[in-house]
Amino acid sequence: TGTGVSKTDRSGLGATELNGVCQPVEMTFSTNDPLNYTGLIFSGSKICDTLDLSQFQNLDFILMNVNEIDEVIFPASTKTALFLLFDNNNLTTVDLSPFSNLGGGFNFSLNPNLTTITMPVSIGAGASNLQAFTVTDCDLTGVLDVSMVDKITGSWNLARNPNLTGVTFTSSQNAPGQQLNILDINACDLTGTLDLSGIDRMLTILRLETNPNLTVVTFAPVIAADAPAVQVMHIHDCDLTGNLDISMFHRFGGSFDVHNNPNLTTITNP
Repeated sequence: TGTGVSKTDRSGLGATELNGVCQPVEMTFSTNDPLNYTGLIFSGSKICDTLDLSQFQNLDFILMNVNEIDEVIFPASTKTALFLLFDNNNLTTVDLSPFSNLGGGFNFSLNPNLTTITMPVSIGAGASNLQAFTVTDCDLTGVLDVSMVDKITGSWNLARNPNLTGVTFTSSQNAPGQQLNILDINACDLTGTLDLSGIDRMLTILRLETNPNLTVVTFAPVIAADAPAVQVMHIHDCDLTGNLDISMFHRFGGSFDVHNNPNLTTITNP
């Protein structure tokens, strides 16, 4: 940690300071109280190693994409709408459990070594909808449990996680007006049954293709009458077995593709 330095005057640096090697750097702010900050933006800033944000408990947004961050320590927060942007880093695990009212949206895509996301044990009743859940092109491994999220809306994208074998969604049906527009879990390793029965206002776009061990997709027994028409349903190149029941959907349009499921015998249409 060196003395003050500018882009043009680096005379305050020691011989081994800011020499291209990842190292701690002290920072000062216009206010010494971290609780005064509602947002942090350090996109493309070469931040590396561990980023400790534990003192910033009033943040509404954190934009830290395109860095070299290995670990993030998030603050304990009761914020009901929070936006996190951490794509294009070196994260291996993400712990979201400090956010007791997790809502808003986040993006942790393009962290090729990211294997685990730890969610809060429960999410407060006052939390806003979780509108964007984007973790594509990582290495999520095993079953991702998001069953504590009962306010699912917007776009959820988990595509291209080749070791992701399952996703556990809520079992309680959404309140009126909460519409999951996009669910994309293509090119993973979903295995056995994907249970979507707790989501009764879905979907405009559903992409589950190229999951060669996916055998069953279970939808809500009744899809809400105010749900929009399904525009895309792709479940091709899987191992759907027996009957695929889509009779609960009211309106279809666009593209429906379930080719290359050699054990799919029948489809129950609306």
